[in-house]
Amino acid sequence: MGTYLTAHPPTPVQEQNGVRIRYFRKMDSPAVRDLFLVAIGTGPGSPREVALKESLSWPLAYLVYALSLLGLATLALWPGHKTLGFLLTLGVPGMFLRYRHQMSRGFMDYCYGALRQDLADIAGHYGMEPVNGSREDFAPVGASAFWVVECTSRDGRGVEIVGCIGLGAIRRDYLPHSRWPMFTHNNTTICGHHADCGNKDGELLGELRRMAVSPHCRRMGIGALLVQTLIDHAKVNGVRMVLLSTTEYQRPAIRMYLKHGWVESHKEVVTAALGLFKVVMLHFRLDLLSS
Repeated sequence: MGTYLTAHPPTPVQEQNGVRIRYFRKMDSPAVRDLFLVAIGTGPGSPREVALKESLSWPLAYLVYALSLLGLATLALWPGHKTLGFLLTLGVPGMFLRYRHQMSRGFMDYCYGALRQDLADIAGHYGMEPVNGSREDFAPVGASAFWVVECTSRDGRGVEIVGCIGLGAIRRDYLPHSRWPMFTHNNTTICGHHADCGNKDGELLGELRRMAVSPHCRRMGIGALLVQTLIDHAKVNGVRMVLLSTTEYQRPAIRMYLKHGWVESHKEVVTAALGLFKVVMLHFRLDLLSS
């Protein structure tokens, strides 16, 4: 078992406005996984829902609507061109619906991928170890960490987890030079798997990961509380820069990141499903030495 840093007590980090932020506990796993799935994939205001809604007003969508009407007119006015009429009326909208299905599937694949990866073993991935032999309470042993926000449940009978965020830290030495300064999880070694890397010489980079806020608790300052806690923790533990990636559909989160000092480094178009699904990923960096 590692040596716990004095900066990481196993008690709540902050409490305000009826909510408190604390380190992840083992019993939180099911709630965190459900929260992430709802906040990112299936709930109101999720990136998936926003993307599907906005797709209905794309120029391509209006072209589909026009061609469908043309197909109906063809069937009604020119019976001899039924094949063309059915193609325009059913074929073109069908292709557009297929595209929207692939878009929805792309977001859900991302969510389920997270559930199979770091959210399957949060404590292990983010370098959290039991406190004083406890089977439930965890504290970070390095710069990596994972937090949750809890508040009184809507039925008033207990508490529920309404927010979460993770910080994956890595020494700059482990990054391929061709990828610097961007962080790529699949090509690097995360401190959560090597919890002592935060205590070695060399610059530390961090990646903000898996931030989610319950749809019924948005606009309550929970996102800002999560982000500020992560920044404070990163500074205390010598993290030089915090990187993050998000989609263009998460505009409230993007505004919050910019407000806290992140700057956009570059954009990337991610494709899936044989190119039928495309989404613009925005990559940001926060230099803690200048903040």
